[in-house]
Amino acid sequence: LYLSGNGVAKDAEEGARLLRAAAASGNRESQVDLANLVLDGGGEPDDEISVAGWFGASASSGDLVAAFNLGLCFANGLGVRKDQERAAHWIARAAEGVAEAQYMYARMLQDGRGMAADQREARLWFERAAGAGIVDAQVALAEMLYNGRGGERSLIAAAHLFKQAAAAGHAGAMFAIGALYETGQGVSLDYKAAQKWFAAAAERGHGHAQLMLGRYLSRGIAG
Repeated sequence: LYLSGNGVAKDAEEGARLLRAAAASGNRESQVDLANLVLDGGGEPDDEISVAGWFGASASSGDLVAAFNLGLCFANGLGVRKDQERAAHWIARAAEGVAEAQYMYARMLQDGRGMAADQREARLWFERAAGAGIVDAQVALAEMLYNGRGGERSLIAAAHLFKQAAAAGHAGAMFAIGALYETGQGVSLDYKAAQKWFAAAAERGHGHAQLMLGRYLSRGIAG
């Protein structure tokens, strides 16, 4: 209540104190709430240590969400020494059942963080996360399909995924599908559709889309 201001005056410090007390007494829901507060950049340094410990205990017992959060702790040095290899270990374990972890694990494979880079394996995990509805994974997979990284190139499949992510409000995907319509890659050449998507991305602050929209409007490219 104090954190959200629901029914009482908002007081983040008091809210965190109450969460801390309940979490220390073993209340699982409070531990999760405090953990989320820490992962969002709130709380105090001592909270990070407690949170990492709770995640560690739960992750070791097979809790995949806790395994993912423990991996994030190791990746960011929250309550533990930053360790990308341990981060990769726990995030890989969580990826067996947590869609967000599948996306994160794919990114780590793609970048070679905590393990050797493997573009083919990264693409497989992006596919799993994209299929689970993770919009950033849809964009990442579309980029790999467009560039032919980690497997065969497919402009049609890339365009399909960019459209999915664009429909979900992803500005970068809106710009990308606009660019595909402009060049006729994976879709039919269509300047009006290109302008429409550039405009949508521009409204969301995408700088390059704003530039392209300005060109389209000033030159009357779409007619």
